[in-house]
Amino acid sequence: MTGLNMLSKVMVMLGYSGANGEIGVKDELLTRGLMAINQIYSDLLYIGGGDGSNQLLNINDEIELDSRALYDVMPYGVAMFLAASEGDGDNQQIFAELYNRKRISVKAKVSHIIETMPRVCD
Repeated sequence: MTGLNMLSKVMVMLGYSGANGEIGVKDELLTRGLMAINQIYSDLLYIGGGDGSNQLLNINDEIELDSRALYDVMPYGVAMFLAASEGDGDNQQIFAELYNRKRISVKAKVSHIIETMPRVCD
């Protein structure tokens, strides 16, 4: 999925699209949308064990996340940031709650596990 595909999906979720689902994307909205996508992209990459430094440089770049994070978690976070940037407090609050609940489902990668056994001291 590209950044533009994500932005289009989020615009429909927020109800910012026309009656037929078309979106009138202006340059300033593309800029804010790209910033929102990159913020959530970094967050989800970091949770997944990455350093969170991947960024989309262009709205047409591909977002590289596992399908659960990409399709079921990321749209809610992007909607949260985009609603906040539009001054839409009601949608921002709703999508913040949904995003925070859904981001828990993103599995953190553990680099190593230390096994310890309890010791009985005499």
